[in-house]
Amino acid sequence: MQEEINYINDSFRHQQFAPGELTALQSRLDLVNANIGQQLFQASVASAQEAYLQSRKLREKLELLEMQWDAGWQCAQESATTALLLINEQQTIQYLMDNNENFQLEVDYWSNGKWQALQQKVINYQQTLDTQRNSLSQKELENIQQACESAPGEIISLVESAKAALLSSIHRRDLQEIILEKLQGLGYQLIDSTYEQDDYRNACYLKVENGNRDQIVTIVTPTEQDFKNQLSINFYDNSPNEVVRKDRLELIQAQLKDQSLEVGALSCEKGFESGNAPAQRQDFTALRQKKQSAKVTSD
Repeated sequence: MQEEINYINDSFRHQQFAPGELTALQSRLDLVNANIGQQLFQASVASAQEAYLQSRKLREKLELLEMQWDAGWQCAQESATTALLLINEQQTIQYLMDNNENFQLEVDYWSNGKWQALQQKVINYQQTLDTQRNSLSQKELENIQQACESAPGEIISLVESAKAALLSSIHRRDLQEIILEKLQGLGYQLIDSTYEQDDYRNACYLKVENGNRDQIVTIVTPTEQDFKNQLSINFYDNSPNEVVRKDRLELIQAQLKDQSLEVGALSCEKGFESGNAPAQRQDFTALRQKKQSAKVTSD
């Protein structure tokens, strides 16, 4: 009987799958031995038989639980490995547009770090499976497996969102080029252009100036709705003229429509109907340095 208990103790993870049960069996065997020492043989035989049957049941129970757990652990490990392999394959993707323009899609950049977050989540699952092997329950293994099996769907959705964000940025650039072409026809010259914070995911700015030193700053800003963009036209005139501004707006609108672009109704920003737009929108140096300044402040 003691040999059976010792075998269970040495061969099975009883504390993980049946905590306290082997200790209870050992206590029962100790009582049997005490009864034998007191020559209570009849009681000892009955107790020994019952203890032996319990030890056999415990052994069979542990064999089944360990087999189920090991199979669950293997499935969870394979799911995590497969998920991580697929995620890593989708880190950088080459695309060919209809106009034969090639571009490289950095999924993590265009998803604002969501690719790396998903990758790290799966890596954490792998580490959990390796470092907590003696404490994970069957249910926890199933949860890890299910989470890893959902990762392929998540990465596919993430790639599509990242692609849409990149195409939206390209559209902002193209839109500014169309506007620049029309304004150059009206006597304006390019002064500067940039993405906010030098980040292609942000708004695209364009500044032009005419011979009278009147300036226009156009801003194409991404919206959260289906990766569409919003156009803002900012006037900085030495002698603001509402009629002239209206003519310029109509010319820009017509140019955009000629390019088969969807353009809604243009309207003046509240508070700036007759004056110039906010001066900070002219400061392209500040636009570029905003990210760097924020970083210095946080340090």
